[in-house]
Amino acid sequence: GAAALAGAVEARRRAGSPAEALQAFGRAARAVFAAGLAAAAFGAVLSLLAPMRWYAGGVPAALVLFLPPAAFVGADEDALALWSLVCGLGALFNIGAAYAACAAVLGLLCRSLRPVALVVWIQIAHTLLGVAVPLLGRVGSRVPLDAAVGALVGILAGLIRTLTPPWPRPPNKRVSVSVLAGLLVAACAAPAFTAARPKRLALQHVSRDLEISRDSGLWVIPLDGSRLRGLGRALGRATPVACDKTRPPCYLEYPWFFPFADIVRGDVWLDAPSPDLAGDKPASLALARIGDAVDVSVEGPSHMHVVLRGDVRSWSFAGVRRAPEPRRRAEGVYLAQLTCGRARCSFRISVRVDGPLEVSLAAHRPVLTTEALENLRRDLPPWAVGAEWGKFVSELVLRSV
Repeated sequence: GAAALAGAVEARRRAGSPAEALQAFGRAARAVFAAGLAAAAFGAVLSLLAPMRWYAGGVPAALVLFLPPAAFVGADEDALALWSLVCGLGALFNIGAAYAACAAVLGLLCRSLRPVALVVWIQIAHTLLGVAVPLLGRVGSRVPLDAAVGALVGILAGLIRTLTPPWPRPPNKRVSVSVLAGLLVAACAAPAFTAARPKRLALQHVSRDLEISRDSGLWVIPLDGSRLRGLGRALGRATPVACDKTRPPCYLEYPWFFPFADIVRGDVWLDAPSPDLAGDKPASLALARIGDAVDVSVEGPSHMHVVLRGDVRSWSFAGVRRAPEPRRRAEGVYLAQLTCGRARCSFRISVRVDGPLEVSLAAHRPVLTTEALENLRRDLPPWAVGAEWGKFVSELVLRSV
């Protein structure tokens, strides 16, 4: 709060009047916003030409990529007004990371502290990108995330640019465009993935008991916009998963670890023998019906969930005093995550339902791998191994009453 007040007072003094101080903040905000917008646009173009490649050079390359649009950020008084407001809001709402904005204010107030503030913000940018980029790379192949990552890098580069001395004169537009064009060509020529920054996949060895049929196989799920491009040699015998990700059968017939089917595109199924459960008992699901009451008995490993399709009115869980109300998902199913913290769990669920009810149990063993999974990993190229979002055994049991 003290740093924010000192920065606001100094910004007001430099501006000469409150109106000029507000104009200085507006200029700084527009400049940073423009940097983020330019970065997002550039990232969107790159996502069309070279999905998920352009930041493969790490944080330094990413910042260099978007420093040209950030070079147009205004003078010190503009930046001081912006950072003072950010720091003040952080102190007002007790945001723990507000110290970072205060570091920028102190750097702009005291010229000798500016290198310290610059180093602090470069470290913050490094940390944010180190957390955000891997997470965004795991949220599925449906949404193109390059523009979002581009905007994040652009905003960070714009904020960092406010802590460097202003340009004596605006950069030459032709030079800036040439630099961006060169970076665009370099990004397109770079490999999409490398052994150091491998592609993310989810690999599950699945056995399914669909009540009227049984099968097993390897389920390969891509988690980025390039889907399974370049993996034809390892997955030549695989068949596309044909279920509609927006309809109930996809959740009833496949053991999703998390309910994110709607963001996945391009997953495939590779026939394989049933997985070895390393001596553990298979998961079990039993239904018993009396009128509109259905008793659901579940037994299996610690990581499980049940999916219900039907006109569910209420449910209750044995041993749970206040269970959450059943909520119908957009795909037309109800889902409940089950865990007990032990190697083997059992649950009993009482469901009130009008009409027929279908129940699917998905049971996962996250620490268990199989020979088929390891053989598939050996067949994959080096740039698609080592960053698996998941590599484990799953069971699915489907029953209806």
